[in-house]
Amino acid sequence: MSSPHVSPSQRMADAAAVLQSLILQIVRALVDAPDQARVDVLVGTNQVILTVFTHPRDVGKVIGRDGFNAEAIRRLLTPAAGKLKVRAILEISEFDPQSHSPP
Repeated sequence: MSSPHVSPSQRMADAAAVLQSLILQIVRALVDAPDQARVDVLVGTNQVILTVFTHPRDVGKVIGRDGFNAEAIRRLLTPAAGKLKVRAILEISEFDPQSHSPP
């Protein structure tokens, strides 16, 4: 990804794909319904926002007691994003607006 021929937008897209894959792997290992886990990506100028969607029963597993799991995921995400020279933000949604109605 450090090739001088890669455009900044392509570099961000590549970084977003790597981070999305990392977070999805972690989330799927934590939840009871891994096939329903999804990570959406919003790419900005030099930041990536990753939003985790899971089955409503699995949200607590991703967040963990006192936010322990969410904090651990963020602690892994930060250096991975730093290596890719982007800033990453992790959000965890309580429902998936495409397949569940809000509470």
